[in-house]
Amino acid sequence: MFIGNKKIVDYLNKISESGKISQAYIFSGPEGVGKFSVAKNFAERIIKSENGEKKNQDLIIVRPVIEEKKGVLREKVICIDQIKQAQEKLALFPSGGKYRVLIIDNAHRLNIVAQNALLKNIEEPNGTSVIILITHQEGKILKTIGSRCQKIKFNSVSLDEIKKWAQNFEISNAQEISFFSMGRPAIAKRLIEDKKFFNDSRETFSELKMILSGNENVKFDLAERYSKDLMTASEKLRLWIWILRFEAYRNIRDKKKTKAFYGLVEKIENNLNILEFSNANSRLILENLMMDL
Repeated sequence: MFIGNKKIVDYLNKISESGKISQAYIFSGPEGVGKFSVAKNFAERIIKSENGEKKNQDLIIVRPVIEEKKGVLREKVICIDQIKQAQEKLALFPSGGKYRVLIIDNAHRLNIVAQNALLKNIEEPNGTSVIILITHQEGKILKTIGSRCQKIKFNSVSLDEIKKWAQNFEISNAQEISFFSMGRPAIAKRLIEDKKFFNDSRETFSELKMILSGNENVKFDLAERYSKDLMTASEKLRLWIWILRFEAYRNIRDKKKTKAFYGLVEKIENNLNILEFSNANSRLILENLMMDL
């Protein structure tokens, strides 16, 4: 079951039935809105053999490797070796249906060399391959790739729709879950299933309030803790951005407050980008950010 983005799901179902398949797609939009699940479902539909049997060997998935370095978890870039391995598989003739499908999750993590290698497949399709790039940062993908792909834009899901879905689980905190989900069904699902993650989200909200109160000891403490797990830190900073945007919208008639909230959002977004796409000292970046809020 997919929550939200129904028009996209219906469209992909329609073209998978008609056979009017493009050679390359970019699925873009916020994290956690179902891009990968929809891509996998679409892929499984078009790689079925004539008798309806799924041929999983015709589905190739590439995603960033998670590494731990000096106690810090970080997503590595997708390198040329990963793409070469995928290209070898993609070049094989489909084992059952008409296509082999390559899904690249978090495609913005492809380094330039890997992107240029992939471009060859997109420029010169073999007629039996379909490539789907999934990203929440489309600007990181080469324009020469983007211009040759059909673009499918996913949106956040309304909080009301997520709340209604969450109420199916007979829980008492559906309103809170819909808020912390940021309009992203994958996060809502995790909030329902993982009590620790839900409590962490509450804590993240409290941490933002403490940061904005100006407590320097708290700022240094959080910078140290966040720097030890950059993937969790990214999740927390994205929740901060969501909360601040929500507050800006709530105070839209107060231009001074709105400007202040968006100023904080810009600072967090800039530092989040540095954290995710550079090898700079994460502790120092986070300390500077905390002190600047």
